[in-house]
This record gives sequence, structure tokens and C-alpha cells, in this order.
Amino acid sequence: MADEDLFYESLIADYVGADGYVRRDWLEAAVLDRLSLPTCRYVLLAAEPGAGKSGLMAGLAHRHPEWLRYFIRRDSTTPLSGGDAASAFLRIGHQFATRRPALFDPDRLEVVVKQRIGKGGPGAGIVGIHIEDLQVSPFHRTAIRVEQDVQELGGRLVGVEVAQATLEPRLLIPETLQYLALLDPAAVLAESEPDAQVVVLVDALDELMRFRGAMSVLDWLERGPEPPPNVRFVLTSRPSPRLQVLQGVRAGQIELIPLDSDSDEVLRDTRTFAHRLLTEPALAATDRVHDADAAVDQVAHAAAGNFAYLRAYERALHGAVGHGNAELLDALLRLDALPSGLAALYSVFLRNAREEITQLGVLEVERPVAAGDDLTPAWEGAGQRMLGVLAVARAPLTLDQLMRLGSIRVWRSAATGVLQRLVPFLDEVGSAWRLFHPSLAEFLTTDAAVVAPDLGIEAPEWHRRVVRTYRGGAASWADVDWADVDDYGLLHLAEHLVELGDDGRSEVAELVNAGLRTATRRRFLTDLPFKRIVETALVEAHLAEDVGQTLATTIFLDVVRAGVSSGGRWLAPAVLGLMARLGRAEEALGRAELLAPDELQFASFEALLA
Repeated sequence: MADEDLFYESLIADYVGADGYVRRDWLEAAVLDRLSLPTCRYVLLAAEPGAGKSGLMAGLAHRHPEWLRYFIRRDSTTPLSGGDAASAFLRIGHQFATRRPALFDPDRLEVVVKQRIGKGGPGAGIVGIHIEDLQVSPFHRTAIRVEQDVQELGGRLVGVEVAQATLEPRLLIPETLQYLALLDPAAVLAESEPDAQVVVLVDALDELMRFRGAMSVLDWLERGPEPPPNVRFVLTSRPSPRLQVLQGVRAGQIELIPLDSDSDEVLRDTRTFAHRLLTEPALAATDRVHDADAAVDQVAHAAAGNFAYLRAYERALHGAVGHGNAELLDALLRLDALPSGLAALYSVFLRNAREEITQLGVLEVERPVAAGDDLTPAWEGAGQRMLGVLAVARAPLTLDQLMRLGSIRVWRSAATGVLQRLVPFLDEVGSAWRLFHPSLAEFLTTDAAVVAPDLGIEAPEWHRRVVRTYRGGAASWADVDWADVDDYGLLHLAEHLVELGDDGRSEVAELVNAGLRTATRRRFLTDLPFKRIVETALVEAHLAEDVGQTLATTIFLDVVRAGVSSGGRWLAPAVLGLMARLGRAEEALGRAELLAPDELQFASFEALLA
């Protein structure tokens, strides 16, 4: 992984390099002040969505490049990093090793081979070193140096030949990684530099409140060993009762930083943003802002300390100016009627977007299925469906994906026109789209039911639509042609099933099948995505009411997880035999039939009959 990816440099640049970025000096100073306290191990900033938490963390990372950092989510619904502790330790361990390589040198493995060969005839093969299975540490450097002096050769010359390079599985569990990646190197640092601190930034802990799988970062923060005196964590999260557990477990070591939306400091920050926005040359050229100071005060107070509000307002203003929409611009600058609060602002903007899309009238259906099915209303047939999919999406989606998952049947050119009306609420990532902020998805799926029922999105309905699209007409999940499923489906289908509650919970375990594992491994060259599905299925299995079924499913998934973790072959015969004895003979037989007709399949049938 390149350093810019390892350290989230692109994400950080998106914040600190953005127009309108407001550096929050007073808040950064408060963090540094807490970190200097002898008893402090954790600094926690808990604030509502849109308060500027991720921007603060990006600023801290930018100004303290030596600090380790782990961003769990972008400023959107899109996860950025895995929520499991193992992924976090792998990332920060590599960061630590990059910044402080000397701390990781003592256990370095170095192999040196020297060869001197005068002549090798036709067809001769010379190999400096052949390693059948090289097991390496995730952080310690393994150096293999081969020196070959060959005068004449008519065949093949190979310096290093490695059949397989793997990480020792025991090195990839959080209980081991915590020492390899952080705790042991920090102890070494304390000996050589007693005054040096190791600061770890962890943004968006709230993303882990719904994490399903192995030990999460939040689990580790609550249950892991006490950090060494030279290690500090800076954490951000939305308010949640779960944070009280962390505060209780780490009592006396955790420092809270309150973020009062009514404070003078917060109001000053929002005024800085509003002033920059309302005095932009493009807006000034419209000659519609007559009293800039008064306008700044009104916008800042309406935002109530919420930068998501300001960003949404900014997007709307830029859109109106860019498209020469004088009517919309006048409405936005009618400051005495400016909506107060984020939910009210979203209601106004979304209704405007709906009106624009509705004015497109009816759109032609690309493939009518019956007489009279050749036209559909632009909002109900396309706009509303796009918002429904985007509100529950776990990653950016292309227009083609939005059309497929939303069952949008109009011509692609017409769908493009609809999408353009939603652009003020979207971020474009490559050729894909996502809602610009998680608070918008929350508004559509939760708050709108109270403050704007006409705009509300029924999240379970849209999770189910996504699931049905990927299931297609297959009789079971094992029958899906996984090779034809896109990356989004392979990575996020389990999450959509989980959101369906009891209806989807029983189906998550069915995703643990040979076809899905083969597809994910070929697509991503690793078993990690499949392992996360197995771990999600394990968590969901424990929530089932049928004790017998829970036991059978849990044993099966535990054995599969162990096999995947150790790099073993797919579903050992003993696992299938165990399933049969636990009353799941039909399912076991179906899994055995999925195997290639070889020795493994034969052994599996034998185990079923034993």
C-alpha cells in the first residue's frame, strides 16, 4: 500500500484543502491540552452529525504527520476502513513501522544466498533459493538477498522462487496484533525516548455501534489491555449510550471534550464559513447580498453549529448561481425565511428537487411489459427510487447500479437527467455517486417520518429490493451465479440482509457457500471479504430463537471460519459430516455436490454416510 493510501492523505487533503475549510484552533488546543495530562489515555469528542468531527481529525492528522490515524468512515454513508480490530491494528501497525522503522528492526529475518556457476548447458535450471511456504510477520521486514554469478547458461535462471507466501494465522488475531502493531513498539520507544508520545486518532466510533463480526475497534478499546503510559487515543463519535460503557471501563483515564453548538467558539467558526460563502465573487456578482454582515449572522444562527447545514446551503447556492436560477437564488437568500435546523433545511431542498424532477413529466419505459406500460412519472419511476437506493447504500453506486437496484426502467438518458436534479445532494466518486453526508440518509430513513412524511424512505423496503435484485430467480443463495455479481454485491449483500432483522438473519448463514467464497477470492485475491461474511453470520446466528438451530449453525460457521483463517481447503469433509449429524444432511449434501468431482468430494460423501 502506498504511503498516501496508508495514511489517508487523499481524505485529509479533501478536508484541509477544501474551499471554506475552517481550522478550529480552539478545539485543537483543547485536544492537545488533554493529551498533556499525565493520567489521560483517551480523549473523546462526542457530538451530533455535522458538528465537524471528521474535519477536526483530518486537521490534527495534517498538522501532526507522526500521529497514527484510523478513519472508519468518510463524510458520507460510505465506510472507509474495516471496523474490526484486526484491520485497525494492521493499518496503524504499518503506519508505525513506516514512521518508526527502528522499533521494528530487532526481529528482522535476513536470508543471504551466494552462487557462482561457470556454465549451465541447454535446458539447465538454476534456482538461488526455493521456498515452499514463506510465513512472514505483518510488520517485521523479511529480507532475502541472492547473489548469482553465472558465466554461461542455456536454460532458466531464478533468484528467488516462492511457492506461497503467507502470514502466520496466529499473527492476524487482535490479541496478537495489539502487541505486534502498537503495544510492544510503544514500550521499546518508551525506553529510548521517555518523553515521546504515540498518539492514535480514531474517527467515527459510532460506525461501530452496528458492527457485526469479530472484535471491533470499540470492543478492543473497552476490553483490551491498558495502554502504556506513552500511548494516547483521540476518539470521535456521535452521542450514544454505548460510550458510557467505555467511560466506565476507562474511568480516570478518559477526558471528554464537550462541543456546545451554542458556544461562542462554535458560532465564530460557523460565521467564518458563512462569511467566506456569502462574499464569494460569483455570488457578489449577482448583486443579491446587500448586507453581508447581517446575512452572515442569520445563516450562522440558522445552522446552529452544524457544518452539514452550511455545506448543504453552500451546495444549493452554488447550484443556483451555476445554473442561473434566479428564482431559487432569491429563495435561498430570503434570509428571514431561512429554515432553522438541518432537518428543516433538508425538507425544503428535497421538496425543491422533487418539484424539478416532477416537472420532467412522464418518461418513456425502455422495455414495457404490457399494454399501457410505456410511460412512468419521473419522480415515482426514477427520482424517488434513486433516493431510496442511495439512502441505504453502503458504498458509492454508478448510475447503472442505481437503475438496476432501484428497478428503474426508463431509458438511461432519461435517468441521467433525473440524476442531475439530485446532484446538489450527492458526491461523485469516480463514476459513482453517494449522498454527500450521513445525516441526509438518516433524515430520509428516520427523521422525515416525523417532520416530512411525504419525503420519507422506508429503509426495510429498499434493503429488501437490493437483496431481491442480487438473489434474482435463484432458488437459494447457493444457486446464485456469484461470478456475475458486481463488487458491491459481493462486499455488502450481507449488510443489507442484516438490516432486514429476523427475516434476513436466517439468510446470512446461507451466504457461506462455495460459490460466494470462490467469487470473492478470485475478485479480491483474498479471503478477507468472505471471512467477514462468516463472522457476520456468526453474530446473527447467536440472535436466533431456535436453540438447536443456533448450535448447529454456530458450530458449522466456527469450523468454516477456522478453515478460512488457516488458509485450509474449502469445507473439509469432517465439517459436512458434522452438519449431517446435526440434522442438516440435506444442506450438507448440497454443499458437497458443489465441490469439483475429485478426492475431496468423494471424501465428503463418505463423511455424510458415516
